[in-house]
Amino acid sequence: RLGVGSYKKILLAWRRPWWRLARGPQKRRPFFFAIHNDNRHKSFVEFLDRGAVLGDDVASTALLEATLAGDAAAALDARPDDDAVALVLSELADIFGSNTLRDAGAPLSARVTNWDQDPHARGAYSYWRVGARETDVDSLARPVTFSVDEACSRDSAATTRSSSSSSSGSALLF
Repeated sequence: RLGVGSYKKILLAWRRPWWRLARGPQKRRPFFFAIHNDNRHKSFVEFLDRGAVLGDDVASTALLEATLAGDAAAALDARPDDDAVALVLSELADIFGSNTLRDAGAPLSARVTNWDQDPHARGAYSYWRVGARETDVDSLARPVTFSVDEACSRDSAATTRSSSSSSSGSALLF
């Protein structure tokens, strides 16, 4: 009853921070959003102007970071990184206008994180689904023990017999 949520970051690099020029008096604010409403929920893409946060002297290129979470990120899980980049560029065209984006040119590079596809992470954050209880969290927090007795038998390694006859009592606790 606990879930693991989707979360993606798309980092785009340009030669210059064209979005600051296009934003007028708010050009130095580091965050801006694209918000969509449909019948079920709101989805959004959060943008972070890395140069405005880190200082332009730190970043050798103009970096814009887009963050997608929840359903917006999950929709891209099994799709190629180019689809995530295309979605973000489409959002930027909606915000600034397609002419502004065209004049800015294509990004010099793009990187996409995909924690859902990482075999070690398998997601980016946990959450309680409807109906979840504190006992679900308690169950997840309990240590898990794996017996490795069969690996300790010289005569019958990798067999059930060795597991029951090994006297080592070896176990791994996670």
